[in-house]
Amino acid sequence: MSHPIHILIIDESPYTFDTLTACLPAGEYEVVSTSNPRDGLAMALSTQPDMILLDILSSGPFGFATCRHLREHESLANTPILLLCPEENRSLRRQGLIAGATDCLNKPLEKTEVLMRLTWLARLCRLHAMEKEQAAMATLVNEMEDIYDQTIEIWVEALGLRKPDPPGHIRRVCADLLRLARLAGLRGNELKQARRGALLHDFGTIKITESALPGSGEQILPQTDAPLGQPSSLAHSLFLQLDFLRPAMDIPTCLHEKWDGSGYPRGLKGEQIPLAARLFAVIEAWDLEFSNTQKSTPVLESIQARSGRDFDPRIIKLFSDNIVVFQRGS
Repeated sequence: MSHPIHILIIDESPYTFDTLTACLPAGEYEVVSTSNPRDGLAMALSTQPDMILLDILSSGPFGFATCRHLREHESLANTPILLLCPEENRSLRRQGLIAGATDCLNKPLEKTEVLMRLTWLARLCRLHAMEKEQAAMATLVNEMEDIYDQTIEIWVEALGLRKPDPPGHIRRVCADLLRLARLAGLRGNELKQARRGALLHDFGTIKITESALPGSGEQILPQTDAPLGQPSSLAHSLFLQLDFLRPAMDIPTCLHEKWDGSGYPRGLKGEQIPLAARLFAVIEAWDLEFSNTQKSTPVLESIQARSGRDFDPRIIKLFSDNIVVFQRGS
C-alpha cells in the first residue's frame, strides 16, 4: 500500500503509544491511541484502522469483551487485532484468541519483537487490501460482461434475426449448447464465449454489400440461400474488430462448415472446424428439426445419419449418449 499503515491502540497507559512511536519507522505507520475502550470501538468504526493493538487488561474482564465487540462489526471482522498480554500468561492468550484476537504481544514491549510482529501484520493487511481490490475488480468485470451480453441480446432483437426461427430458438440453443459444451469438457471462459457465439450465430448469414451504406436506402438482411465468402459476413467484418467478441466468433464464422469439408465459407474439414462450432451445429440441427416434428426419436436418428458428413462423429455419440438431457417430448 502506498499510504502508511494505520494502527489504533486501545490501552489505558500511554506507555504503549510512546514505545511504538519511538521504534516504528517514520512514515510507514500512523499511530493513534485512546485509553477508553468505548472510544476505541467508536474510533475503530469511524477510521477503519489497518490493525488494532488492544491491552488485554484495559476493559472489563481482561479486555476480552472489547475484542468480541470489535469482531461483532462486519467492517472490523477481518481487521488484525494484536492483544497486549502479560508475558508468558498462556491462559490469557488462549482466552484472547477465542475472543477473536489475531495474535498476542508480550508486555513490556520489546523493540525487535514489536517490529517483527507488526511487519507480519502489515503484510497481512496488504494481502487483505489486495484481495478486496481483486474482488472489487472481479465484480466490475462481471458487471461489464453482463452489460456486453445484454447488448448482444438487444442487437439480436433489434435486427429481427430470429424471425425465421421457431419461437424461443435462440434461448433453447444457448441453453443446450452450454449443456453439450460442459459434457465435452469446456469450462469457464470457453463456455461464456460459446454462449456469446450462439447468440450471434445468425450474424454469420448476413452479407454486407458496398451499397449498404448510410443513405443508400439498402438494408442489411439475412441471406441464407447461398454460401457467403468470409470477408463479406457481418460477423467477420464487424465483430472481429471488437476484442471482447473476437473469441466468440468461432460459431458465427464457421456454422456452415461441415465435418467432411463440403461446407462453406472456407471448406474446413474435421477438427479444422472449431470445437464450439461443431457443438453448435448439432444443437441447432436438433432444435430446428425437433421444432418441426415434436418427436425426439426420428430427429435423433436423422442427426445420427449425418454423422461423419455434416457432424463430428464423437460429438454425435456424446449427444446421443446424453440425449435424456436434451429431450423435450416423445
